[in-house]
Amino acid sequence: MASQHVPVIHSIEHPPTPLDTPSPEHNAQKQEYSPAAAQNPTPSHSQNLPDTNRNAPYNKIVEEVLRNRPDLLPSDSSLLINSFQIDQIAHAMFNFMVFNPNPVVYTLFQQATQQGAWISEPRLRVLALLNIMPGWWFLRERVINWLEDTGRLMDDSWQQAILNQAVANFEKMKMQKLLRTQAVQQM
Repeated sequence: MASQHVPVIHSIEHPPTPLDTPSPEHNAQKQEYSPAAAQNPTPSHSQNLPDTNRNAPYNKIVEEVLRNRPDLLPSDSSLLINSFQIDQIAHAMFNFMVFNPNPVVYTLFQQATQQGAWISEPRLRVLALLNIMPGWWFLRERVINWLEDTGRLMDDSWQQAILNQAVANFEKMKMQKLLRTQAVQQM
């Protein structure tokens, strides 16, 4: 029986957190986040993806969503796109895929939810703290890929701040649980 290859999910890298457990090949390609880098995207993220062709179907969906909802993206491509706008495009993409009767779109949506399930367990916990579905997060990352591929300027620092706060809250909760467990054991 041939060994089955488990896909590695490469995502937009944010500041490393104690909750991230990236694979060794991911560490070799890791990018550091900085506000300057967010405002001046480079094509390097697209190169981190194992197969850029697998983004092509999602790129087409992003483009279809933006064709139907041009208000989601500034017409001036030199304007900075912020976290809120990225989220709005991801929400529209999610809704488009959920309610689209096309079987190809449905299959892509199933794949997106499956890919979302491959996010590291610590990251899944942080997303759960934020009440974010992993499949939606996967689609949000596809939106960011598309924006980078099209040369749009982005500042995702607001989302980063929220993720960092959730990580801090998660670490605090883990410490409280550990202290409670130790207190009970000492009784």
